[in-house]
Amino acid sequence: MNFLTKKLFLYANLAGTIFIGTLAGLTQVNLCERGTTCNAIVHIVEPLDLLLFVPVILLPLAAGLCFLSNHVFEIWKKFAIVALPIVLILTFFITRDTGGSNFFSMDYTLYFLGFIYGLFFLASFIIIMVTSLRNR
Repeated sequence: MNFLTKKLFLYANLAGTIFIGTLAGLTQVNLCERGTTCNAIVHIVEPLDLLLFVPVILLPLAAGLCFLSNHVFEIWKKFAIVALPIVLILTFFITRDTGGSNFFSMDYTLYFLGFIYGLFFLASFIIIMVTSLRNR
């Protein structure tokens, strides 16, 4: 994953945030009418709605990493390559509709997702801080 740089990570999260903001705005003001391309896109991404918010959640982390050294980013990237797919897979399986046999009710699902994302951010913050302090 040598192609992933700090700038690319930040730009990808900015683009994802703008995409999600645009889709959310269009659906809230009912500008996506039936039979339009906008409606088709919203219909395709609707089952993945919580997965699509990952760029929005990662945006502050991406912005903060831009101001740190490349070594700190490379150490965090090794962690993120493993942890981020796990977070995405857990998000997908926790939030999918299983026809009434879902272990987590919607009330607990949001708390559990908050816990998972919080744990990811806490681990990221610890890795970034420890690596930054060691490099000084």
